[in-house]
Amino acid sequence: MNLGDKIKKYRVLRGLTQTKLGELVGFSRTTANSRIRKYETNEMAPKADIRQKIAEALDVDMSSLSDIDISTEEDILHAFFLLEEEYGMEINKNGDKINLSFDISENNNQKLMGYLCNWASTKNSTADDKDSLAQYENWKARFPLDVNSYLKQQLDELNEIYDPLIRERSGKAKKIKDMSGFMDLIRSMMESGIQIKAEHKSWNTLGDGGIVLYFKASQITDKDNTNAVSAFANFLCGVSTILTTEPTAFITAEGTSISYALENSSFSVMTRYINEVQKLIDNGINTDWEKKNYESYFNQFEDEWKMIRFD
Repeated sequence: MNLGDKIKKYRVLRGLTQTKLGELVGFSRTTANSRIRKYETNEMAPKADIRQKIAEALDVDMSSLSDIDISTEEDILHAFFLLEEEYGMEINKNGDKINLSFDISENNNQKLMGYLCNWASTKNSTADDKDSLAQYENWKARFPLDVNSYLKQQLDELNEIYDPLIRERSGKAKKIKDMSGFMDLIRSMMESGIQIKAEHKSWNTLGDGGIVLYFKASQITDKDNTNAVSAFANFLCGVSTILTTEPTAFITAEGTSISYALENSSFSVMTRYINEVQKLIDNGINTDWEKKNYESYFNQFEDEWKMIRFD
């Protein structure tokens, strides 16, 4: 589907005439119909600023008016090849059906998996009637506008909870001096019920790296879990001088995830330690042997962690 087809599709979805859309974009009544007709028939390509106005008039995301045009069967196959190579998509034939699938548990692209789950949920809840199908088309046209609006609400809720706590504890909270202190904060959060996933990341071609920590939004915004809220507030205060970016929210297969980036190469080596501690907690620390094994893990690396200092 080319750009002209997309403009026409969403114009019809909105119940607009070519003239009305042209006027909403800002064209005079005498030229509105002609300009939109030329865009829809691809006689003329709208410039970037006009395309933005068309998207706003149609109440769709700019990405829905992208120039991606898969017009042949060969184009489709090469798009699928890319999905296989880059994102682990699998293809198999089951009876009269060809199934394309992704293993959510094994896929590192949490954002893409979240989008796919969101899509599947929306599609599965769409009934086979005119109004429901129109709502589904509207969801696709506005993607990811509504998702981004929801994620902004999640970040606003996060700030509403923690901004007062950070102000209250500023000056009182203990700033971390070495990696051992950082791991104490990680341990406290995990023991309060907050699950953490750590991922090494490089931010430039020079290989300067750091770490990204992922948290489940539902766990760090649960006001009823006062221990978790307190532990997370202590974490934010403790790393306040190290955090270089604002938190990012995105949809995953398990719900909303909040990530914090620590762009400091000293953290690169900590990825495996954090994930290993999380695994120990997930496996359970109930028996005396499990508790002893858990404590010995921290004792084993404490001196090594203390050597990595931030002051």
